[in-house]
Amino acid sequence: MQLHNAPTLFLSASRRLRVLSAQTHFAWLKLEGPRSCLVQLLRGEAPPAQKSALTGAWRMAADDIDRPVATAARRSWDLVFRKQPAADGETDLDLSIVLDPEILEALLDFVQRAIFHPSDVHLDLNPIQPAQEPILPPHAARAKGGSRQPVRQVKPVVEEEESPRQTEEDEESVEDRNGRIRVGALGALRWIIGESYQLALKSCTNSLLLPKEFDNADLRRTIDRLLS
Repeated sequence: MQLHNAPTLFLSASRRLRVLSAQTHFAWLKLEGPRSCLVQLLRGEAPPAQKSALTGAWRMAADDIDRPVATAARRSWDLVFRKQPAADGETDLDLSIVLDPEILEALLDFVQRAIFHPSDVHLDLNPIQPAQEPILPPHAARAKGGSRQPVRQVKPVVEEEESPRQTEEDEESVEDRNGRIRVGALGALRWIIGESYQLALKSCTNSLLLPKEFDNADLRRTIDRLLS
């Protein structure tokens, strides 16, 4: 599974493709080699746009409307991202990455676009291919001057048959697609808010400057200041 195709596959209109992609990604990350490469990519080698699209679509898949997709994506996510720094003596430093404000910010950029502009996100992941002119076969007849003569088009005879079955992509309307993307993005946003709160709370509780009378209002103001 190529990583640059992962965001497109995670948010595909085809339910079957989303399920296979999430399950394949989970099985792929069980291997230490691919997981180590992905961790190194997310730690700084990947361009910001690629990092944002990969983590954003991945987290949105973890909140997909289809349960098998969400389950597989969430399991692969938990394999790579952890909330606590590695303890002394741990040897899997290259196999996981700690959630930090930089990752959450990259996530938020993609998720925010998906909520407000789902069609733009879809077009970014699925660009329209430019139309190409038909290429005539090399054995086409040429005139004496060297110009190619028009080839007579013979319309094939097609027997009457039932209309082909529509694919899942054809069955999903634009409204349904935008709604599905927004649902995943809102689920991801809920997760981001929860993780941001935990990071801010941990920062507060680890501080030695907190007074004993530190109440909930002070905690909320501190969290707002850390998240601003």
